[in-house]
Amino acid sequence: MTDKITITNEINVLVGGNFEAWRIGLTNDPIVRKRQLKEAQGEDVSRWQQWQADSLGDARLIEAKFRESGMGASSQGGDMVTDDFPTFVYIC
Repeated sequence: MTDKITITNEINVLVGGNFEAWRIGLTNDPIVRKRQLKEAQGEDVSRWQQWQADSLGDARLIEAKFRESGMGASSQGGDMVTDDFPTFVYIC
């Protein structure tokens, strides 16, 4: 698991301030989610990066921070994320 400060810092380095060029999302199953985005929804996942968050709450805070900065959602109606399983933050 990765704490929210580390995830936030790593995303900032990867994105380089160009938030509008990236999308962010949450999932409990990154392998399935990446495949859904690529195959079913035709999204470009070539820049895919993921981190396992310490909690669903932290993951939601990270997602909200970057959405407020101009990063788009990875898609409409994505995964139903639950705190019963590990939560991953991903960007692509």
